[in-house]
Amino acid sequence: MTLDAAEFKWPIIATLLHALQYIRSLNRQTKTKYRLTKQFQKENKDKPFDRYNSNHPEMLAADRAFLNFQEQSIPFLTALWLQAVFVNPNKAGKLGVFWVLLRMVYPTLLGKQLENVNPKRVALVTFPCYMILYYMLGDVLRAGLQWQSGFFMFFFMIGFPMLAYNLA
Repeated sequence: MTLDAAEFKWPIIATLLHALQYIRSLNRQTKTKYRLTKQFQKENKDKPFDRYNSNHPEMLAADRAFLNFQEQSIPFLTALWLQAVFVNPNKAGKLGVFWVLLRMVYPTLLGKQLENVNPKRVALVTFPCYMILYYMLGDVLRAGLQWQSGFFMFFFMIGFPMLAYNLA
């Protein structure tokens, strides 16, 4: 089976944007660490900066933004490419681009310091991102099982996440 790259234009764009956001998020984390290390060393010449035990709110926010993106990456890329190959590459790619754009906003909504985080602001990104993932995975499952029911998609997008949340 040969795949036509032009047919997968949108999933490729989404994947490349994902890679750029990964690098951007990692870069933010690294810059924060080096800036805080330099600042700490000026103030405490005899002690090294311990980023893991310092509980510095800026370092915690940078770590959270990067690690949250990283933990979402495997489900996202899996859902993106399963839907692209087995359902509809155009729809998968456009949903993927939207997902990445939402994730690009996450660090801003999280804030510069973790102690000032507003969960309602962060939910503006996390909730739609989860819905996109559930939709893509549900679409793949529905296509694989050849189910045509709208109820299935409703359950998978609304009922399943609620059930999983209540079991956790």
